[in-house]
Amino acid sequence: MIRDHDGDVVMLGHGRINNMLSALHDELIACLQGVQVASNMGIGKLILETDALNVQLALQSQSFDVRPEVGLIEELKSLSKLNLSEFVC
Repeated sequence: MIRDHDGDVVMLGHGRINNMLSALHDELIACLQGVQVASNMGIGKLILETDALNVQLALQSQSFDVRPEVGLIEELKSLSKLNLSEFVC
């Protein structure tokens, strides 16, 4: 769900993701898709809200570098740095 600065819903997303490695993998894909859509919409400032503390920790540290999800974590970090002027998780 993408909301504007007033909290109004701008866009909703849903779908099915097959062949997940873990709950972290699933949540990272959902977050990545959300950041991609926000970036495509021209949104420059983004607050990413997730109920998965592991996603927040993964984005803030290097401690997840040995996990299979490291590619998704790095892609999410890169996408947010390249396309957003402000990014908070």
